[in-house]
Amino acid sequence: MQSRALSTEEGKDPANTSRTNQSRVLPLRLLQIFGLFLALCVAFSVISVYMIKRFGVSTTLTSPQSSFQPCYEEVGGLDRWIKPPSTLLHTMNDTELLWRASFAPKVKKYPFQRVPKVAFMFLTKGPLPLGPLWERFLKGHEGLYSIYIHSTPPFLANFPASSVFYRRQIPSKVGMVWKRACYTGKFSAASNAAECKNLFMAFIQGSPFLLMKAWDNILMGNFNSIEASLVGSPSVPETQKNALPWLLHLKVEDCTPSKSSYSCLVAEWGRMSMCDAERRLLANALLDISNERFVLLSESCIPLYNFTLIYHYIMKSKYSFMGAFDDPGPYGRGRYNGNMKPEVSISQWRKGAQWFEVNRKLAVNIVEDTTFYKKFEEFCKPACYVDEHYFPTMLTIQSGNLIANRSITWVDWSRGGAHPATFGKADITEEFLHRVVSNHKCLYNNQPSSTCFLFARKFAPSTLEPLLQLAHKHLGF
Repeated sequence: MQSRALSTEEGKDPANTSRTNQSRVLPLRLLQIFGLFLALCVAFSVISVYMIKRFGVSTTLTSPQSSFQPCYEEVGGLDRWIKPPSTLLHTMNDTELLWRASFAPKVKKYPFQRVPKVAFMFLTKGPLPLGPLWERFLKGHEGLYSIYIHSTPPFLANFPASSVFYRRQIPSKVGMVWKRACYTGKFSAASNAAECKNLFMAFIQGSPFLLMKAWDNILMGNFNSIEASLVGSPSVPETQKNALPWLLHLKVEDCTPSKSSYSCLVAEWGRMSMCDAERRLLANALLDISNERFVLLSESCIPLYNFTLIYHYIMKSKYSFMGAFDDPGPYGRGRYNGNMKPEVSISQWRKGAQWFEVNRKLAVNIVEDTTFYKKFEEFCKPACYVDEHYFPTMLTIQSGNLIANRSITWVDWSRGGAHPATFGKADITEEFLHRVVSNHKCLYNNQPSSTCFLFARKFAPSTLEPLLQLAHKHLGF
């Protein structure tokens, strides 16, 4: 009792004293645990650094990768949609390319400062002999145009780096064939993709006719006939014979026995492969969101005015320039096949020039089409020339109010025949150029106009020199 009283008298409670001692012990234990944890962290860090230096970044300890992309990583992500492709070379086949090109924004107002461009699409057999004239025409107008070239194999464009045509050749069907085959391992005789390409291109360059025959046999599975026609012929180059084992193992998507052998790979006049090439040009051009108007040209085309006039004429037009008229004669309705119904009736059947200009909306309509394509592929074959009927008919049905029903490419049919006149060096005079651009009447935005044609064809390579001499005075550039 005395001790308890003494403690009370001195102001010290035993219970308080016990709690005080416990509180002193508790922080000490926490410090010990924290110190142990810190030591483990340091040891783990030292071991990790050692493992990285010794064995590289990958270790046995891996963290799960989440596919979720946080919103803050999308800052600036619009660039991948608005910037044109850094290169025109790709490995997409036609189906993939047309699908990708059919993407179209629903919001009309662009969320960036968009400068609309004209896409000049050259569908050529080979080189561009009038290229220097186009170089002069386009000079100083960078950012207002794009260029795309689709040439017939085996031609490969070789423009200097300073040229506006440099690396503007899109993959043709043949180009996509060897890329998809060679870069997916579908080759046997070649040891690598580069050799695979060389074998295929050597085969084509050796003889397109033999390629056509060989392709027929490939589609039908007549491999023995191929070997007999190639290896057994003394006129066949050795490079083609070497390509045979690889060629026999090649399988190309979108090439079936229903398609015309060689036209499966090469655009042929009057056949669906020509429209395939045109759709391929449009699809590649649509990958650049700034391309607003699309002009189809050939290697024999020339501009009739300076760039500024042509640019504003096209951009300010309410309509696209696609010829589409109802021809009641044998070369119009006479080509119609009743099997086109119900998609196309004879009253909807139209004819027009191959060389067109369309806006972005109609370009998307062309590349996304699957309904009319099937009908024209099956029921419009020579003497029905599909490149004269497919697009004019389809666009008349879908968007007839958006086309001007005329072409802006001048040609001369006065000499008669299945093709328009071709002009040579002797034809190029001041009087000739004046005649080409004068005495025309048409409607422009529903108003009478005398400026009706912006381009002209067909001009032979020999016309380049006189055209360059007269262009400044008579063509404005």
